[in-house]
Amino acid sequence: MGPNLRRAAFGGLAVVALALVIRFLYLPQIQAAPTFDHPVMDAAYHDVWAREVASGNFTDGEPFFRAPLYPFLLGLAYRLSGDSHVVPRVIQFIMGALTALLTYAIARRLLGKLAALISGLAAAAYPVLVYFEGGLLTETLFVFLIMLSLYLFAVAVDKQRIYMWFLAGLTLGAALITRPTVAVFIPFAVLGALLLSRRRALCALTVAFGVLIMLTPVTLHNFAVSGEFIPLVWQGGLNFYLGNNAAADGWSATSPELRKDWWGGYNDMITIPEQELGRYLHYSDVSDYWMGKGLDYIRSDPGGYMRLVLKKAALFWGSYEFPNNLDYNFMKRYSWVLRNPVLSFATLAPLALLGLIVLAPRARRLYFPYAFFLTFFAGTVAFFVCSRYRAPALPVMMVFAGGSVAWLVDALRARKIRKLVPALIGLGIASAFVSLNPAGEDLPGFAQSYTVFATVYREQGDLDRASFYLEKAIAENPLWGEGYEGLGLIAMERGRAAEAREYLIRAVDAEPNRATAYRSLAMLYLSEGDTGRARTAIEAAIAHAPYLEDNYNIMGSVERQEGNTDGAIESFEREIDLNPGNWRAYANLASVYDEAGNLEEAIGFYERAIELEPGESDLVYALATAYARDGQEERARALMSSLGGAGPESPAFKYNRAVLLQNEGKTEEARALYEEILAADASHEGALVNLGVIYARGGRAEEARALWERALIVNPANQNARRNIDLLNRRPPNGG
Repeated sequence: MGPNLRRAAFGGLAVVALALVIRFLYLPQIQAAPTFDHPVMDAAYHDVWAREVASGNFTDGEPFFRAPLYPFLLGLAYRLSGDSHVVPRVIQFIMGALTALLTYAIARRLLGKLAALISGLAAAAYPVLVYFEGGLLTETLFVFLIMLSLYLFAVAVDKQRIYMWFLAGLTLGAALITRPTVAVFIPFAVLGALLLSRRRALCALTVAFGVLIMLTPVTLHNFAVSGEFIPLVWQGGLNFYLGNNAAADGWSATSPELRKDWWGGYNDMITIPEQELGRYLHYSDVSDYWMGKGLDYIRSDPGGYMRLVLKKAALFWGSYEFPNNLDYNFMKRYSWVLRNPVLSFATLAPLALLGLIVLAPRARRLYFPYAFFLTFFAGTVAFFVCSRYRAPALPVMMVFAGGSVAWLVDALRARKIRKLVPALIGLGIASAFVSLNPAGEDLPGFAQSYTVFATVYREQGDLDRASFYLEKAIAENPLWGEGYEGLGLIAMERGRAAEAREYLIRAVDAEPNRATAYRSLAMLYLSEGDTGRARTAIEAAIAHAPYLEDNYNIMGSVERQEGNTDGAIESFEREIDLNPGNWRAYANLASVYDEAGNLEEAIGFYERAIELEPGESDLVYALATAYARDGQEERARALMSSLGGAGPESPAFKYNRAVLLQNEGKTEEARALYEEILAADASHEGALVNLGVIYARGGRAEEARALWERALIVNPANQNARRNIDLLNRRPPNGG
């Protein structure tokens, strides 16, 4: 090994060592965050998908909505590690260290030792890269693959080996099925092979062939499951519209039409065009619809569109890290690793800008880094710009930044004052531009981040911590409707109806178009029997979000309580029309028909509800009861025994047995079992309702009322308990 190679190896080892030390110091810091083992938003989507892959379920029968490589590799990590959330982070930290090494290697090969050391050390310690490597997102894999492909292209140009061009294309294809935004770069990569290789056409075709090898299985899968030609994913049209509409702010992936939560927005994306066009849409049709809306905006307001493009360009070069999912700026509060005062976009961007200019005479040598950066910049600005979507450009910017520092040092040594002074003036101007929020966008604050933490704690059942973070969110932004709504939902879970009502009213006062808060208010009023206010609230929810799930379920429940059975059926059917996978709508229809004595219809809807939600025990009980009343005793017993996975002493077995006994008229035996269940679990909703029925029929009306009121505390939306109390209230005082 020669001295130059030894020095290069030593520099590379120093870069990797620094990168690993920083990342493994960061690991215990993020483990303390509630989102570490409870991912949210996109990370949650990847987590669920990966666990399906780990269990052997490689397809859900639909074309890929998002690029599949990262979730598949994450699934492999889960499979090998036993579902560990630590192991994927360790793998990503190692990948991040290798990315720093590749940054060093590219700069050394193209720009020399000093540029390599600066860019490599910057990549090793840059906080934003470390931050994204700690999340279950595509960025780490994508950045690694991009830098690997750029290194292979650099080697291919130097060595002129056909297999290096092939490996570069193969790696670029892997990046494509990780993040489709790299597609803009691919034609320029093929063009680079055509211009910079000796066997021009052959090498260009080899690069393209490498890309196609990675892309083809994805395209074939999409065609096999849908019959549509979808080369990679079908989310492109929606993403284009999110970044290009009259309400777009340039950095957030939201629009007024779509709900902000992940699955709500996903469902709206499909439901809205289908309802507007009045027909079922194929996956590609959905994407085309949203792409068309984005193009319609551009055609209708070209001036506004150009202002938006300029704003997005300014956002790209601004120093603030605008959030997507979790907020890097928020997480800096919890990690000193992220609070690096030296390495930030404010220091990197001016040097990278200078490098892009002063290294232009070497553009042929730097063709692939230039081509990637410029196409990536254009592709990002075409959609929307935030910290996460800017991150893949950072290592390439570090290469240019390292090159600019090396250029400044060389100019200083050579006393090239005429070049040095304008460069330093330009660097100062660029620093001021980058640091002064050039887009003029209001900074988002941390209310959303506190709310994310609160949501995680609430899902984990820690209502005290959830309330704490929601209160911090409101302190951050007193007009944060989501915070008031969250506190209202927690109050509902705790059975504090008056407190819940106050918070939910404050939520809609703060954000008058907050449909989910109106929906929660409607549920609360409904549980109290106030159908007038419930109707007003749910009508407001429907007006602000016509496709919001459960809107028409609640409207149907209002109609039902008011005695309008036909109206209830119409509302439940409307819910199914808007949200075909909503099992509650089928269950509600089944309950209406069951109550009306139409067992055939009731059984059909119960069966459909159970198909959609097989683990919902109350549905199974209801269907088994309907079977028993319909004379299908064997089917009833078989269905109930399917829930009794435990022995005869289990609550499920006892409850199943009690329901059958009650339907067979053996009320004393059923009563004894229900009382036994409630002695062990005082909040067993089904036992409370059914035992109340037995008490009421036995003349023990007040004891029945007390049981039904307890059932409403457990579940304020329990229709049977509410209806039974109403019936009890209509009885004459003597019980006649």
